[in-house]
Amino acid sequence: MKVIEELMQLQDKDYGDFQSKLIPDMPREKLIGVRTPDVRKLAKAFAKDPECQQFLNALPHNYYEEYILHGILISEMKDYDQCITYLENFLPYVDNWAVCDLMNPKPFKNNRDKLLEKIKVWLKSKHAYTCRFAMLMLMKHFLDEDFKTEYLKMPASVHSDEYYVNMMIAWYLATALAKQWTATIPYTADGDYHFSIAYTDLAGNKCSGENYATGTVAAKSFTIDKTAPTITVSYDNNSARNGNYYKADRTATVTII
Repeated sequence: MKVIEELMQLQDKDYGDFQSKLIPDMPREKLIGVRTPDVRKLAKAFAKDPECQQFLNALPHNYYEEYILHGILISEMKDYDQCITYLENFLPYVDNWAVCDLMNPKPFKNNRDKLLEKIKVWLKSKHAYTCRFAMLMLMKHFLDEDFKTEYLKMPASVHSDEYYVNMMIAWYLATALAKQWTATIPYTADGDYHFSIAYTDLAGNKCSGENYATGTVAAKSFTIDKTAPTITVSYDNNSARNGNYYKADRTATVTII
């Protein structure tokens, strides 16, 4: 495609070497070495090119910068439904954090009700970067005026062994703590919980301890068990006359489970 030739003309091999260190899972030969601002400029012009449609449908791509270009083109679309169609076709092919985190489609700002429903679907995806993208959009669009405490449960409900999913959970919660520091995180499911806090400020200073508000309980571990108890009663003497009268002593054993 012509656009690949244009990307090659923007190549900076030293920058490609630097970029490959930031995306360790990406083979070096998959990076051309084009700075993102240059890809953005190319995307602006390429969006009007008849070849653009062909490019958006030509998945998978070969180079990292093609994915960056693809993500920018989707982010710049104006129609929400069109954007969602191309995005959901694209997400399964995203295989690194840089392409995932680059995207923030413009139509999402004015379609947050629809977006929220999509986020709920994407969060359930087994594909790491679809799940990460869901939390990224939740962080970007629902931590300010549209914030609800219940949204905190959504990333907390994700259980994954994927590094970049868990890093996104941490990023979301850290941002939520900064923006909505008076909100609470409810623990509702039965289970054993272990709670701890650790943080480092922008100057690199690590916390030396935790200070809890007066009157609060600083429990590091706790258990939630909402199952109602079962009570049974048994007797060691069941020999009764007429069902009511006992000649010998009778001991009742009460068992609570």
